[in-house]
Amino acid sequence: MVLYHAFLFTGRTGDAYANMPGLGRVLGYGYLGVPIFIVLSGYVLMLPVLSQEGLRLPKGFASYIGRRARRILHLTTPPC
Repeated sequence: MVLYHAFLFTGRTGDAYANMPGLGRVLGYGYLGVPIFIVLSGYVLMLPVLSQEGLRLPKGFASYIGRRARRILHLTTPPC
């Protein structure tokens, strides 16, 4: 994604695609990085639910939200 933005904002508007068409064909799909990340994140976050019978969270929804909040806010120390 960094390469996409660096390519996109190189020179004046539109110059990058005109001067480097080969690179543009490769990096031109960089705008798809965020949607792909969101889809993959949703998939990975859904794995614990799919692994349980009855499609329920292993320790309940409140416990899940608490664990996610601690991970996002870095309130717990990571294992060594």
